[in-house]
Amino acid sequence: MMSTNKYRLLLYLVSPLMLLSLTISAPASVLEKGKKVHISSLHHIDHDLYAFGQKVIVDGTVNGDCIAGAAHIFINGTIVNSGFFASQSLNITGNVNGSVRVFAKETVIDGTIGRSLVGMGESISLGRSSTIGRDIQLMGKLIRVSGIVEGKSSRIEGESINIAGHFNGDLEIQGRDITIGPSAIIDGDLTYFTSRKDMIDIADGAIITGETKWQEVEHEAKEEDGNLLSATTIAISKGFASLIFGIIILLLFRPYIIESCIQLQSRFALSCATGILFSIIWIFSLLLFLFIGMFVIIGSIAISGDNPSTGIIILLLAGPMLPISGFVSMAGGITFYTGIVVVGFSLGGLITSRAKRDISKISVRELIVGLLLITPLLVLSFIIPTIVSLLYILIMLAGAGAIILGIRQCRRGFSHIQTEQETIAVSPKEKNDIPESNRDDQ
Repeated sequence: MMSTNKYRLLLYLVSPLMLLSLTISAPASVLEKGKKVHISSLHHIDHDLYAFGQKVIVDGTVNGDCIAGAAHIFINGTIVNSGFFASQSLNITGNVNGSVRVFAKETVIDGTIGRSLVGMGESISLGRSSTIGRDIQLMGKLIRVSGIVEGKSSRIEGESINIAGHFNGDLEIQGRDITIGPSAIIDGDLTYFTSRKDMIDIADGAIITGETKWQEVEHEAKEEDGNLLSATTIAISKGFASLIFGIIILLLFRPYIIESCIQLQSRFALSCATGILFSIIWIFSLLLFLFIGMFVIIGSIAISGDNPSTGIIILLLAGPMLPISGFVSMAGGITFYTGIVVVGFSLGGLITSRAKRDISKISVRELIVGLLLITPLLVLSFIIPTIVSLLYILIMLAGAGAIILGIRQCRRGFSHIQTEQETIAVSPKEKNDIPESNRDDQ
């Protein structure tokens, strides 16, 4: 039950961001960025507001949606439509006529939200002055609701939950420490999810007009068993996927796979060192890809805003680099994944002793044996995550390094063969056709 609602809540939070990515270049928008963004009480923005900075303060009126990302956000004015916020701390004392979606470490609401509220964070507090026009979906560590919630069905998940407000509908609560205060009013059913029925404190004076229902949460042992089963299923699925992938690359790139296995077995330390160096380059290219992508978004916004020339320059500079860095990032990920397969081939070869006879005859059998040794690591990572995860990373680095060394060695071999073929290509008849003066020179 808890997992299902977690995914639902994450979907609610991610959906606005997806919508933002689709509409970020819309012409009817205003972008404000800087260390401190302040929309004063004298400002009236007739479009959507995109605000990014260290601190965002909205004291005026936004006649549209407000999308803000900052360390600290203060909404003291009016937002006519909805608000989407990501911050370390969010404080709403004004009015948001639409819905609010928030991901913040600390959220304090003492204003009015016209529609629904979806929030995730460490601490969420709805003060006595707060009013939510529809349902609330909250997930956090410390949650306190003292205001009015008009929705017909709300849900709260957390460790410590304190209800002291007025709910005009059903309420579902899941937590370890649940308190229904004396000022609480629930005009509907109260359903709470705990491991024991007595893990709730309903104070004298609290009003619950509907039924109070308890549903048992599975014990931690059962949850661990379920998680272990899930981890085993995922590990088997990944192993099967690696097997299919290994068969494909063995058919298409057999010389490179064989040479990579040779490099891994004969130059293991160098393979690890090469893999570490490659991982640094890959991380840098991945960060560069994200950085360039951010500039492309900024350029798109600038074109639709007040600085179209600046946006064009940014896109001209960042645009060509985006597919290049993206390709390098994707190629790096494929190389690391292929590295696991190469280690599987090498381990299988060592176990079956084929590597000692002729590694060029390596087959799918070696891959199956090797993956049977690697796949259990994914299951063990659930039990001893740190040690096994480090070992799994070492396998990826060594395999990726061996692939790079193998490709380099194969290219050298192909170049050497091509040079020999060009040397042999001059036949005796062609030598006779060479003028005598040129022969003497030769």
